[in-house]
Amino acid sequence: MRGRADRSAPVLRTLLSLAVVVLVAFSLPAARSSDRTPPDAGAAPDGLGGQVRPEGVAARLLACDQVVPVTQAEVDQAAPGEVICLAAGRRGALRLTGLQGTASRPITVVNHGGVVEIDAPGAYAGLELRDVAHVHVTGTGTTGRCGAHFGEDEQRCGIRVTGSFNGIAGKTRTTNLTVDHVEVGDVESAGLGTHDKELDRDEWLQRDVAFRDLYVHDIGTEGHYHGSSDYTSGDQHLLDGVEITRNLVVRTGRDGIQVGSAPRNCRIAQNVVRDTGRNGESKHEFGIIVNRGSSCDVIGNRVERSPRSGIYDQGLHGQVIARNTVLDSGELGIQVTEGDQAADDPQTPDFPRSTHVVDNRIQGAAGGIRLGNTAGTDNRVTGNRLADVSGAAVELDDGVRAEVGDNREQ
Repeated sequence: MRGRADRSAPVLRTLLSLAVVVLVAFSLPAARSSDRTPPDAGAAPDGLGGQVRPEGVAARLLACDQVVPVTQAEVDQAAPGEVICLAAGRRGALRLTGLQGTASRPITVVNHGGVVEIDAPGAYAGLELRDVAHVHVTGTGTTGRCGAHFGEDEQRCGIRVTGSFNGIAGKTRTTNLTVDHVEVGDVESAGLGTHDKELDRDEWLQRDVAFRDLYVHDIGTEGHYHGSSDYTSGDQHLLDGVEITRNLVVRTGRDGIQVGSAPRNCRIAQNVVRDTGRNGESKHEFGIIVNRGSSCDVIGNRVERSPRSGIYDQGLHGQVIARNTVLDSGELGIQVTEGDQAADDPQTPDFPRSTHVVDNRIQGAAGGIRLGNTAGTDNRVTGNRLADVSGAAVELDDGVRAEVGDNREQ
């Protein structure tokens, strides 16, 4: 008996060590929404701030509460805090319905055992979410090499969605949703979208949707389409909390990234957006568009080859457009129009609101920066660098009050 106990001691010590590693990993603090300001430098493409994240560490530590085979088309049962593992391999469209996590115990959906390939010709969406809350869909089950920090030939996203009408669609009261490390490509309409057309702003407020480290390519219309474009009617619901960060968005038929009806807590940061507006529709040829009813900070993005303005804002204003690199725009590098801000609009926060366009780099455009925000009392256009701009470097519309200075032309 004594000899048997002695032989088992190394095994027990090993098991105890592994348990400590797992406990430490899960005790690490999560990032807070107040920590979203991107660092100015890191291992990233030129003009893109931020650090490369480790590959799939968190997902590989998770244990599966249920494994979804490739033949299963819908998941509608999960308790808060559970981990739903998608079996590796090729499958048809997948729908997540009625999954209700909580803020402290979200439901995680992750690829398991390899890459999950959702190939769904004819389906409304390759991955469709309906009536879900506090759900995290992640492709980090095998690797984290996905998104703006990697070239197209380096993408290793753990979940791939192809062939459907829309790529990923959040509908019917879908809220508090995070999607990361997923590839969406070769779809007929939008790559990713969140919006419930059946609910108006008196019935429901969509909260905290985040899309990070995604590879979105060869899209029929918009790469990202979040919220309604019909803000001014007063009928469509609003979004409070939108984060679109570190995505690689290339070759879209319409705008690369578009956010509408998001008046608060919206951030578009550290994305690479390239070759947008390929359908030739003049109203849908922007790289990044802050649409009606939105106030979004646009920080540290790289936008290349948009037929119209690289960054276009026609929303509520009151934001920062900073440290972006805009290359080869058919019209302006950055354009801020009058938008739809109104003093008597109860949805307009803190009227009046100003726009700060600072420390951007623009190269190769018909015009540089045009500011049309007459509502702002302390607008700023400062510290921008412009090269190969055929028109005016900085232009203010009539009635615009702004500090303009230290904008250098090469």
